[in-house]
Amino acid sequence: MFYVNTEDLLPGMYLGRDIHYFDMNIQAMSVLTRGIHLTEESIRALVNAKVEGAYISHLSNDIKMTQTIDTELKNQAVDGIQSLAKGFMGGHITSEQMDSINDTTINLVESVSADKDVMVNILDLKMYDDYTYHHSLSVAVMSLAVGMEFGFDKNTLSELVTAALLHDIGKIAIPITIINKPSRLTPEEFEIVKKHPIAAGVHLRKNNLVSQNTFMGIVGHHEKWNGTGYPNGLDGKNIHMFARIMAVADVFDALTSHRPYRKPAPAHEVLEYIMANAGTHFDEEIVRAFLKRVAPFPVGSHVRLSNGKHGIVIRNYPEQPLRPQIAIVGEDTSYDLFKDPQYLNVIVTGIDELDNISAPPANSRS
Repeated sequence: MFYVNTEDLLPGMYLGRDIHYFDMNIQAMSVLTRGIHLTEESIRALVNAKVEGAYISHLSNDIKMTQTIDTELKNQAVDGIQSLAKGFMGGHITSEQMDSINDTTINLVESVSADKDVMVNILDLKMYDDYTYHHSLSVAVMSLAVGMEFGFDKNTLSELVTAALLHDIGKIAIPITIINKPSRLTPEEFEIVKKHPIAAGVHLRKNNLVSQNTFMGIVGHHEKWNGTGYPNGLDGKNIHMFARIMAVADVFDALTSHRPYRKPAPAHEVLEYIMANAGTHFDEEIVRAFLKRVAPFPVGSHVRLSNGKHGIVIRNYPEQPLRPQIAIVGEDTSYDLFKDPQYLNVIVTGIDELDNISAPPANSRS
């Protein structure tokens, strides 16, 4: 199997993995099941639901696909975030809603930490629609993986995951016209956006719904290492470690996701952007840990190489995330870009033909 962006799907392709999405025609959740032929109608439904891509069956059936968390756990997490968001919008979060988030947190920590060497497959996390809630889940899973890299115990991992799941709850109070505005925000609109971390954090903390560590992660996830972030303009290690971790995961997921005001950028280009801003926007130590835990070319992704070959990623290396092992299309061979010295000068040049990434504007809405 290999991963294909929705815009590149064609009728007749075999679907390699189930896709759950919100069907705009029937106004309900629907599913396309593994093994079916895609049709123009089914592709149009995925486009309308803003599902970003699909795994397509490939002749190389021996390629093992990676799944970071299972479908049931994804749905549990998103349902819990949605329920809590409704409670926040209504001015009252119930203990039952918070219990659901806590249960999800425990399940996520247990599931992901079971593999101590886990590398997050970002494409797997993105096979769903509705950016608002799945963004929080993606940030939570990536933050969890980075926390594991730092050796956090399960209690600390749970506090971190809870912060990530709830980091954007405050955006519920922002007018949808601002959240989805296709053009640059005005200074006044950006001031409204900048209030969302405090709005969520203060509400949760004053009602004793989250720990102090979780509160600090929520409030600080838009702070920057050089002090130019918000809401408090903190710098360096004055920013809570949870917030420093979430800042990297938040920007990575935002820039690799479809938004009304821009197309998603390739994961490896976003990583290059993050690396370029290590020491200014991001904590360099966090960035190094992130690179070990998030695969820019996940297993199953269809890539092109600097020597003109095309291939499918079959293995990732945490030590060298930009140099995976690749099965070459049309040939009975593979390139191990990390371990085989004969491929020392070969690099992966991209996954697809998406536009090159540029730095997000100062009023970015990640």
